[in-house]
Amino acid sequence: MHLIQGIIIQNDLEQQSNEPNNDINNNNNNNNNNNIGATNSDSKNNNMSGDSSNNNISEEVSVSQVETGQEETHIEEGEDEGTSESSPPPQDQTPEENSVEESNDDGASKEEDEDEAETEEDQGKVEEDTEKEEEDEDDKEVEAQAIAAATASADASYTPPVSLLNSPSPYALIRSVDGMSLKKYNPSPSVFTARSVPVALRGKLNVPIHVTVGGSVVEYTVESEDYDISFGVVAEREEGVTVVSAKKRSNTHLNAVTGKFLVGTVPCALIFTFDNEYSWFREKKITYKITIRPPTKENIVAGRKIRAQ
Repeated sequence: MHLIQGIIIQNDLEQQSNEPNNDINNNNNNNNNNNIGATNSDSKNNNMSGDSSNNNISEEVSVSQVETGQEETHIEEGEDEGTSESSPPPQDQTPEENSVEESNDDGASKEEDEDEAETEEDQGKVEEDTEKEEEDEDDKEVEAQAIAAATASADASYTPPVSLLNSPSPYALIRSVDGMSLKKYNPSPSVFTARSVPVALRGKLNVPIHVTVGGSVVEYTVESEDYDISFGVVAEREEGVTVVSAKKRSNTHLNAVTGKFLVGTVPCALIFTFDNEYSWFREKKITYKITIRPPTKENIVAGRKIRAQ
């Protein structure tokens, strides 16, 4: 502001100093020769005064320039100081920060490794489950083929009971040849189960189950508590008794006894025997589960054709 005001004042004063000089020159032209010396002296004085005023103005301008420069320099220095105070120079990271970053990197790498290991485990489990499913399907196919072959063999050797041949009504014989009615066909298995059934010392327990559909598959599981038991299975028919599983003592309290077989000739009664006659001092408790699965429709139709021949 001081510099600009000084320049403006200098221009105004120069104009004012020039105006008296012009007036003096005009007066010199109009005045007489006698007054020339006086006017010249006046003009000199005026010029001198004008020069002195000009010198004062220039001094003020220079002083104002110096003052302005000092202020600007002071302001610039203040700005530099403020900048240096507000933004300190960057410093290197401390060892603690470096260790934190390294630990974070190690933690991220460990998490990635753990994720990869879990993914591999999951893939391994999926593959194992798939292999088990395929094996189970293969086993089921093999079992179905074996059941179909056994059913066909039993139907080929089918002989009507004497009672049906001597019956005055042919419907009983027809029902025996036809087998299970497809209208009443139910693929759901029949399950017989019991838990902690007591068998007295020197005693025996028989569990009879009647089977009326040829080609049925029977599965059983037998367990006992604390002590062994004697166990066996027979099939009783009009023609006689067929031993399915010979009776013998088994450590059913350690490992369950399981079995599976096909019933070809019907009707028959399956007798599951739990024998404790050899024990003089201990009562036994047994648990069993018996499942009877009916044949498939395909096996029923194929059996009809074979039996009708």
